[in-house]
Amino acid sequence: MKNSKGKGLLWGALAAFVVGFFLMGNATAIGFFLWIAALLMLIIGLLEISKGRGFGSAKRVLKKMTDETEKQRIMAALENGSAKEYREVNTIITDREVIFGGREGGVIPTSDIVNAYYTNIHNNVYDYAYKWIKVITKDSKVYYGSWSMRRNNAEYDTVLERLRGIAQSNRAEGGIE
Repeated sequence: MKNSKGKGLLWGALAAFVVGFFLMGNATAIGFFLWIAALLMLIIGLLEISKGRGFGSAKRVLKKMTDETEKQRIMAALENGSAKEYREVNTIITDREVIFGGREGGVIPTSDIVNAYYTNIHNNVYDYAYKWIKVITKDSKVYYGSWSMRRNNAEYDTVLERLRGIAQSNRAEGGIE
């Protein structure tokens, strides 16, 4: 997933570092402060670029599952093609469950999903840069997953439509109590 906000911060960090380097030669405090700003921008930029990757991937959630038989069943489904991994949006969808990566993600049985939609509000804050898929289950648990930058993303749209279809079929079968 491309992240222009993170790339912008990295370019800003590079510029602040270079300007700070030249001002340090004149022994000014401004150069020192620019180096500190460059370091902060570098850290924030790397965090922005890595958002949605690494520790929050759906594969990691799958590896942390404690039920070995379920884990093996899902891994076999991924290998034989009956399950689909959407790497760009950190989601795995099988016939029985949806696995969202990320802090608010997890393993969601498909029979429990009653609503799925996209939102730009995350943790009660409107986010201009990202959109999430919000899934609500029968017992009113909320899961956020499949985040993407606010641009056209085919995998994001595919996951959202599949989850909407699952939720619609659960509602049609009397899934809401």
